[in-house]
Amino acid sequence: MYHAIVMTSGVSLFGETNYFGKWTRQGDFFQFDGPNLSLKQGVEEEKALQTWLDHAQPLLPKREWQPEKVSAEYSMLHALKRMGKLSGSPSVTLFYTETLDGKAAARLLKRVIEQDFSADVDLRPVQMDITDRAKLNRLLGDYMFDLSRVLRAGDPSFTCFAPIGGYKVMSWFGYLVGSFYGYPTAYLHEGSQQMLHIIPPVPIDIDPEFFRKHSSFIRRLMNEGFLDMEMLTWEERLLVESHASLFTTEDGVVYLNPFGTFLFSRDQYVSELRTKVFVSEAVQRIMEAYPSQQRFIFQQIRVLLEYVKGSQVQKRGELFHERDFEAFKGKTFPYHLYKGASNGGLFRATWRYDDKEDRLYINYLWLAKPYEQEVLRGKGLIQDEGAFADVTKQFYEQL
Repeated sequence: MYHAIVMTSGVSLFGETNYFGKWTRQGDFFQFDGPNLSLKQGVEEEKALQTWLDHAQPLLPKREWQPEKVSAEYSMLHALKRMGKLSGSPSVTLFYTETLDGKAAARLLKRVIEQDFSADVDLRPVQMDITDRAKLNRLLGDYMFDLSRVLRAGDPSFTCFAPIGGYKVMSWFGYLVGSFYGYPTAYLHEGSQQMLHIIPPVPIDIDPEFFRKHSSFIRRLMNEGFLDMEMLTWEERLLVESHASLFTTEDGVVYLNPFGTFLFSRDQYVSELRTKVFVSEAVQRIMEAYPSQQRFIFQQIRVLLEYVKGSQVQKRGELFHERDFEAFKGKTFPYHLYKGASNGGLFRATWRYDDKEDRLYINYLWLAKPYEQEVLRGKGLIQDEGAFADVTKQFYEQL
């Protein structure tokens, strides 16, 4: 018995032979290109949708439609009910595309399904841009992440997963997400009202050793979005070529495909893919001496990290404060001096960032004036102030 149904929703409701498709055409509410809607010239979208819904509302209590002549989503629910597999008051989640017809179909289906199946319907919008490959890649990752949250809240024993509507990529990647969490995928032949296929999930997972070995490369891709193939090492190229399920190569660049983005955005990987933060022994001693300042210190390091990962040109005055010292003109050091807070607490720190490993090192810091004399002596700029310790876990816990 299914108490929850998760579906992707399309526009079959507007099919020419379906009840609401015929009625909508007869009412001349929209322009049609097959099942796809478009607005009449000069008509505002929300106003057109609301007018159409208001006119459709009186039809609902009459229930003059045949079950197989509403939509694919309705047919799925009707088939489950006929087979005795649908609970009396199910929870239904519909993932729909934010196109005109996608929104219209979802909003009317919500009303019809809630009436006919005593259901509680939750609508989940999905943004898709099929004209921009890079943007589509990101949006598909967002869709998969949102879908995964819904599926994780349920269980295959009482949740039916049916990615039957919307763009085909929503079904394809939906199946991957479902498989990842052990969900079979349900498909239905609308005409016969018979469930033709229950596709079993394919076991999908990543060997922990694979992640440990390649986490640095994956982190770079997650942070930068794409990498130039010519800049990859031989081992990295081999990795990309042998794992097409995770990576996409196009026009001389490589990036994580939507499944790779979804996979490595999971909680078990996110903590490992975050920028690592290390502090020297000298910094550890300062933090131990001023425990009440630890939160302030980590907050200031967070701002520093944002500047480092953002536009360094715009924040060069804060990031490269050593250049403000006349004695350092024309000189370079292994570490830079960061000029942080000055009001309500002072923060200065020497730092360096390893972009290949995505690691931020804090070598020394000052929480009060005067600090300039120590800086002029090269404190924290020239050499390591003791061994470095990984404080990544504490850093993110404090934020």
